[in-house]
Amino acid sequence: MRGGTRGAARQRLGREAELATYLAQSRPVLAALFRRYGVAWADAEDILQESILALVQNWESLEDPAAFLFSVVRRQVFQLLRRKRIAQNQVQFDEMLLDEMGGDCPQATVEAQHDARKLLAALPSRTGRIVQMRYGEQIPSREIASMLNCSDGSIRMTASRGLARLRLWAETLRYRR
Repeated sequence: MRGGTRGAARQRLGREAELATYLAQSRPVLAALFRRYGVAWADAEDILQESILALVQNWESLEDPAAFLFSVVRRQVFQLLRRKRIAQNQVQFDEMLLDEMGGDCPQATVEAQHDARKLLAALPSRTGRIVQMRYGEQIPSREIASMLNCSDGSIRMTASRGLARLRLWAETLRYRR
């Protein structure tokens, strides 16, 4: 029984050495990939850790570890960039609504953000969701249409009408204050 345990341990050490060698060889190419997409080092480390974990979990079944690793890393990078773009666009969307409401002081900013959330919530749920995705998250109308199983034109029309309603309500709020 002990001989079988030693053999399994040697085999595991062999796989670990193979994986370590592979990762050492892949590091320069991965670093170039992160630089090309402008990924900060801290984010790159997180992506690399998640990708290596996926690689280790699937190591036995992979025919081409390089293709697997690079596809996982690339997907993680694109998800990171999309999250950052969405966060940036949300800030721009909030600023647009703040401009519509004319808030410059901190209290007016807080009140305007609260009003913007209330305005979005006052829209019909589908319209509010479309306006948020289209203008807040900057998702193209084509993608929204495929997510909601409807035509691109209906998404553009719904988003445009929803935004017009928000502007009208924002203008009304400005005069009420």
